[in-house]
Amino acid sequence: MEQLVSVIVPVYNTEEYLDECIESIVFQTYKNLQIILIDDGSTDLSGKICDKWKELDKRIMVIHQKNIGVSGVRNVGLRESTGQWIAFVDSDDSVKNNYIEKLLDLSKRWKTDISCCLSNVSVELYAEGREKYMGSKVFLMSKYCRTTVWSYIYKPSSCLPWIISS
Repeated sequence: MEQLVSVIVPVYNTEEYLDECIESIVFQTYKNLQIILIDDGSTDLSGKICDKWKELDKRIMVIHQKNIGVSGVRNVGLRESTGQWIAFVDSDDSVKNNYIEKLLDLSKRWKTDISCCLSNVSVELYAEGREKYMGSKVFLMSKYCRTTVWSYIYKPSSCLPWIISS
């Protein structure tokens, strides 16, 4: 069976983009997902949109809470996640349909705990042979990688120490 990937989505007042974001996650080519939508005290319709999607897809978990900010929300998501892998997607973004699959393939191919891409819409860079191995179980990187959490996939043991402290 495929490993479970927990996708954590901090949500705050992004009703305009949220359906597209969630749809892009739900329709990934990699299907074994736990999708954690965390409504961080939104004052628009974002919370209701999250609830609507939860009714449509059993992989979706929705958490409604008072506003604590994006780092706090990510920490809540990490505590609730049960996946062998973690990915983060911002609620005003959408991802390519092979985003999770490509990043997992990279980590499996190179036996790493972390892999990354230029952005959540540019995973295909690696298909063009631009991947670079940066050491045993450290991470795959390229000069094209960013320092944002949403351009990576992580094993929980690799992301917990620095996400929680940020």
